[in-house]
Amino acid sequence: MVKKNISVTKLYLIGDCKREGRVGPYLDEWGAANLGSDKNEGVCLGRAKAIWEYCTNSQQQPVRATFTNSGKSITYPDRGKMLLYIY
Repeated sequence: MVKKNISVTKLYLIGDCKREGRVGPYLDEWGAANLGSDKNEGVCLGRAKAIWEYCTNSQQQPVRATFTNSGKSITYPDRGKMLLYIY
């Protein structure tokens, strides 16, 4: 019997994707296969911005990326840091 090395690290994305009509949390399978987002925390966390831009989401439709190996996550755009200008 041959044992396979199975990675338990995952990148979860939470947020809608306006462009694809996708709703809710999902695994970043494309990013894992093409960018290594399931193995590299920096790449994983950078996916929040990349996916938000790809999806053409509004400021009210942020995307949150979580690297499960470390538990670190980031939301883009970070509404806590956004400034509201009223003219």
